[in-house]
Amino acid sequence: TGIAELVALEISMQSHLSPEEARKNIWLVDSKGLIVSSRKESIQPFKKLYAHEHEPVKDLLSAIKDIKPTALIGSAGVGQSFTKEVIEAMSSINKRPIILALSNPTSKSE
Repeated sequence: TGIAELVALEISMQSHLSPEEARKNIWLVDSKGLIVSSRKESIQPFKKLYAHEHEPVKDLLSAIKDIKPTALIGSAGVGQSFTKEVIEAMSSINKRPIILALSNPTSKSE
């Protein structure tokens, strides 16, 4: 959530929103799926700031189809997460999707 928090702070500064309001624009996905409020008992404390009211979603592709993000930032080192289907879903939602696979080494890149 380090990158998520940096993005939230930048959104906050540029949009004159509180950090809490800015976090509402950021969705996280972990190995168990979308970070949602119903999972609050089982998620790590630092993820709770990003838990949204939403039905549980188990995989990245379904999450993309549900929440329709503008950007996708991979930083968890879960290799091959950004599949052809994920890229196509992002492209169908956005004219110019922002897709960043940031994990190192490249063998663990999304």
